[in-house]
Amino acid sequence: MILRLKRFFEMFLIQRKSFCIVFLFAISQVFAENDNNSYRQIIQFQETIFTLSADSRIDIISNDGEKNTIFKNDDLKLNCLAANDEILILAGNKGVIYYSNNGKEFESAKTETDKNIYSIVYKNGIFLAGSEKGEIQISEDGKIWTNLKTEAAGDIISISANNSIFIGVTNEGEIIQSGNGFNWKVANFNKNYAGFIPYTEFIKILAIENSIIIIGVHDDGSPAILLSTLGNVWNERLPFYYDEEGIIKYLSSKPNDVIFDYENDQFILACNNGELLSLPSCSRCNKYVKVSDKNLQSLVSIKSSLIIVGNDFSIFKYSF
Repeated sequence: MILRLKRFFEMFLIQRKSFCIVFLFAISQVFAENDNNSYRQIIQFQETIFTLSADSRIDIISNDGEKNTIFKNDDLKLNCLAANDEILILAGNKGVIYYSNNGKEFESAKTETDKNIYSIVYKNGIFLAGSEKGEIQISEDGKIWTNLKTEAAGDIISISANNSIFIGVTNEGEIIQSGNGFNWKVANFNKNYAGFIPYTEFIKILAIENSIIIIGVHDDGSPAILLSTLGNVWNERLPFYYDEEGIIKYLSSKPNDVIFDYENDQFILACNNGELLSLPSCSRCNKYVKVSDKNLQSLVSIKSSLIIVGNDFSIFKYSF
């Protein structure tokens, strides 16, 4: 009887300890996901580098890395930046959109939505903004926007375009596609590829000529990289690389952003834990680099160099 009681208390303590560990881990994950001390996006507009922070601040980054805040919204969260040669656009929750012709003064745009906006792209003379519940906002000048409803069920979290198509992804695993930006078809990727490619949570899509890439994570937390030529048939590219000793390794960190490096003809992923992964056309030629211990959130290629931003408002410069 004494031995049984002893075993009971031992099991109780073990379970209690395990519960505490799991609870603390869950709490740490919540704080990590809501960390405002981070840059979320970086772009170039009129030869100036602009960054968007998680606390809805726009900073200009000088060539020597100095930061200068030019805009901040304390009322609504800003989620994305986009630009063409003439106008800079920033958008966020409750349908808020701002525009600037000089990167210094911002004005409110006219919109027809109160939905959160998550991503903007400019191509073929129009801006498209992906927002909640399958809605898209469209504008020719970035100042006046009209609302369009697609048949997508999820929130359009990322949108991109090349000269042939506009294409986006939702948080429900949908891929939306249009030839003109107005008429959209919707496909459920996870349903269509069940049994072939593990369930995938999308993070970002990027379309260049003759190639489209989607980055995300599988349901086991491993990184997902999907490639397509036209956006209809998708193949998974494994995130493996060779280390300095020629041993095959696999990227395990979550990818947060992807760009195309035209000079070196390769995609480059910015990932958690300070990791970069390049994906040239040769699938056995992937290159891995660790530039920091901080999570890398966004990157841009400028004059043969990568400018990368991440957590703790960190900024890095790297050249492959």
